[in-house]
Amino acid sequence: MNLTLMMMRIILSLGRRKARKKAPWIGKQYFVKRECLPKVETFLYEPEGKPRGAMPVLFNIHGGAWVGGDATALDTQSQQLADTFSCFVVNINYKKVDVKAFPYPQEEVRDVVLYFAAHADEFGLDKTRFAIIGYSAGGHLAASAAYLLKDSTVKLSVHIPVYPFLDFRAFEPESGFLDTQDENYERNMKILNAVYFRGTLSKSDPVLSPNAATAEQLQGLSPAEIILCGPDSLYQQGLDYEKLLNCAGIPCCLKEFPHAKHGFMESNYPEVSYEPDDEQRQLREECIAYIKERLAYHWGQVGE
Repeated sequence: MNLTLMMMRIILSLGRRKARKKAPWIGKQYFVKRECLPKVETFLYEPEGKPRGAMPVLFNIHGGAWVGGDATALDTQSQQLADTFSCFVVNINYKKVDVKAFPYPQEEVRDVVLYFAAHADEFGLDKTRFAIIGYSAGGHLAASAAYLLKDSTVKLSVHIPVYPFLDFRAFEPESGFLDTQDENYERNMKILNAVYFRGTLSKSDPVLSPNAATAEQLQGLSPAEIILCGPDSLYQQGLDYEKLLNCAGIPCCLKEFPHAKHGFMESNYPEVSYEPDDEQRQLREECIAYIKERLAYHWGQVGE
């Protein structure tokens, strides 16, 4: 094994253990079975005052640069989303990329969606009203999974990348995303290559870089609701994604929260150490209200 990767795995594993909230969790821990592949850990949340009839589903994906964080850090948040949106929430604890190279986590998200579609009656779900939301790295996985699902029998109502990373071509020296004059540039690139780019995908593959897709490749993609904050180094990638989808004829809306900080939708709960100010809390509530409105539109609940 690459020595750099081995050392990074040890460091990252210790960090993830610290990030994981201890039981009891609000959500019900549930392992999604896959044929000839390891199970995927998820946490399930039903809304308070469970609605009559089959429930819509929101698949929730945490951030953490694909190597950090844990689904349990969104435990309180997932329950709030379930209650606010009157939906069933599936909080996905995908494998981190230092453990399983891309596109493994994207395929996990896809397979979780397909599983709950196949078992919709068992869980009381409406498989015609499925949505995916993710934050930062989770926003990337939401967009990538939507791409993987576009030709499947499961049709997402919408995917919602929140302050997402969407283009690994940014790590090419000519992109300007990284400072090539930084004294640590070579070391950082060695780490990035060892952890992120050891799989079979090129940086221009749409499964790895949704912003690299062509209009033809995007045909069949679900509608998108892009949510951006600022100032944020990922802001431009979100704008580029909106432009790309518009050019491809994919229904797309973009909502900006200029005064929100990266992570404001995740870092407002007791499970995390960062304590935001009142402004960030208010912006989070405004964002949740906006998402509720857009989900109602995509799920056909307007006026109910």
